[in-house]
Amino acid sequence: MLSKWALPIAVTISLMLGAGQAQANGRFPAASQLVVFPRTPEKMVLRTTFGILFSHDRGATWDWVCERAVGYGGVEDPALGIVGEKTVLAGTFEGLSVTQDLGCSWAFAGGGLKGQVVIDVTSRSNQPAAALALTSTYKRDDAGDGYTSHLYETTDQGISWSRLGVGLPTYAIAETVDTAPSDGARIYASAFRRKGEPIEGLFYASKDNGQTFSETLIELTPNEGAPFIAAVDPVNAERVYVRTTTPGSGSRLLVTDDGGKTFRTVRTGAALLGFALSGDGSKVWVGGADGLFVASRDDLTFVKKSDTQIQCLTWFGGTLYACSTESSGFIVGASTNDGANFAPLLHLATVRGPLACGNGTPTANCLVEWPAIRDQLGIAYDAGASDGGGQPAASSDDGGCSVPSEKSGPVAFFSMCAVAIAAILARTVIVRRRRHR
Repeated sequence: MLSKWALPIAVTISLMLGAGQAQANGRFPAASQLVVFPRTPEKMVLRTTFGILFSHDRGATWDWVCERAVGYGGVEDPALGIVGEKTVLAGTFEGLSVTQDLGCSWAFAGGGLKGQVVIDVTSRSNQPAAALALTSTYKRDDAGDGYTSHLYETTDQGISWSRLGVGLPTYAIAETVDTAPSDGARIYASAFRRKGEPIEGLFYASKDNGQTFSETLIELTPNEGAPFIAAVDPVNAERVYVRTTTPGSGSRLLVTDDGGKTFRTVRTGAALLGFALSGDGSKVWVGGADGLFVASRDDLTFVKKSDTQIQCLTWFGGTLYACSTESSGFIVGASTNDGANFAPLLHLATVRGPLACGNGTPTANCLVEWPAIRDQLGIAYDAGASDGGGQPAASSDDGGCSVPSEKSGPVAFFSMCAVAIAAILARTVIVRRRRHR
């Protein structure tokens, strides 16, 4: 006998499958940003297409946090940042999500950040408790279309936030923000303005901690995308690296040595998905589908170091970390010889499962989604436990879409079934939305 939920379930599945693939996060599993806590480098945070992974042992093991716990979903890739020793920031289209206990409890920041599109976040390397968040929210008023793009600062590890200055012009669609490690008052931002094709690239520089900005136009080639700040030199506040991307044609790497007044192109090649600087800025690494390249800061002549497919790069403490693909041998790897070789730190099948968290925390609720993620990543059923918190809940092997009892109701079932449907779509859909970091 069919459950009384059978008909609405069938209708729901039909609507989800027929309404278009954007209804589910069916992207191929991949990683695209790695951040390391500078004062406690054994702690790492990794952004992936299926959630956020946390490591507490320099990448030896990785525990999963689902997108829903953080407060985003679909094909969105939140911009990640860290503050202090336990706080992680996630800039989403719904606001700034903050965890102050390394991934268990998440809450959106209030005040002026509430409901804003937080497009980028960055830490202040010379102030461990401080960070910046950049918003860029579409608005329409009597003056017409425009964007409200503002900087917000925390000096207490993400507990409270205050707005800096008057923000960027309303025609600027903000993209990235970064600070100069050698000058605490120096802030840079990038944006673009759409006045037809091609778009106009915009670069903003502040010498007074974001109270005012000067604007420079970056010349873009036809079909070239918005400029993204790759990094600020750690010892020279005037040097900034900026990348642009042209779909199907690759990337340009630009550099300014006068704080954004003028730019020069130092590299043109395949899409630049990873960028890193050594601690003193003397070495520059870039990478993409065509491999990993390194150059000295003095001549910026790039030499190929390996054929490893690069999806992100991070340098810390003498080690170069890279996101890659299983075809290259790892999802996250570490190199101590400038990227000539990488020691694998993460494979998809070694993700341990949901981060162990107390009952009632947002991440504890990830357990119901784990069976589908486990199957998507190719993890054995009895693998992936996270010290008691990552073991999948007992269920049948149908991916969590078995018919519930009459007491469980439609809401619980639809939640379980949506996970299973997402897993099915994940095998047939490849949709990529890559953030700039």
